[in-house]
Amino acid sequence: MNKVVFFAFLTLLFGATFLYETDLIITNTVHTDQTEALDNASKVAIQKAINKGVLRVDEEIEIDPDVAKREFQKSYEENISHHDSRTDRKYEIVTIQPRPALIAVRGEADVESGFKKFDHQQDDKIRSIEKFIVIYEAKYANKQEGGNVN
Repeated sequence: MNKVVFFAFLTLLFGATFLYETDLIITNTVHTDQTEALDNASKVAIQKAINKGVLRVDEEIEIDPDVAKREFQKSYEENISHHDSRTDRKYEIVTIQPRPALIAVRGEADVESGFKKFDHQQDDKIRSIEKFIVIYEAKYANKQEGGNVN
């Protein structure tokens, strides 16, 4: 009888450990993917929204907020590489500023947790929150010979 109880305990312990490790791996994958998608989308949005006329004439970077928003949405969808039916992703563009070129975004990814379901917790999701601020500005306050933009 003792061997049956011990075997049942080990099986339960192994199952809980397996669910916990699986949750850690999936959460890390989603968090890393969310981080890279937000970072890449923010940089692409600013680069594609640069007003080239202002850059050429005034040697200052100015972006078009509408283009930046549209490019961020498009690039974010393209940069997500981990598609999972158990994952809910949301993002919010907090602010877009034309001068200095700035975009601030906040992203959230919720992953269903097998371990929390096993433990019968109310909220069975693991949440990952990321924030990014990308600013393109001149290195020097005064215009340099040969241009301010590097």
